[in-house]
Amino acid sequence: MFKRKSQSGFTLTELLIVIAILGILAGVGTFAYTRYLEDAKKKATVTELKILSQSVIAYQGARSEWPRRLQDIKDYIKQQGSKDPFKDAWGSDYIYRRPGRGSGSITSYGPDGQSGGGDDLEEEIK
Repeated sequence: MFKRKSQSGFTLTELLIVIAILGILAGVGTFAYTRYLEDAKKKATVTELKILSQSVIAYQGARSEWPRRLQDIKDYIKQQGSKDPFKDAWGSDYIYRRPGRGSGSITSYGPDGQSGGGDDLEEEIK
């Protein structure tokens, strides 16, 4: 009689199930990694906003006047030998609102690069 060889290996169904599970895990991992990167960008931008705010206050203390524009702050920071933090984490320029009678601010429009939308980051200058 004929003897059947025992076959070892995986069936097509088993392979498809494994591939599907790996695809799901890759999708979840990519989503989590993307969220992690966005959170890191927001934290980096908030830190730079605080640095810029402190630089405006230092500028005012050293020169007895508020900087008129963002370029004045940039020049002052470069004179101090510090890093040049003038783009937010999404590559957009910061927006400087000079303090007047009230307080001023330095703003990043966030990931969408536009004012509003709930993703803007702002540091008030008092």
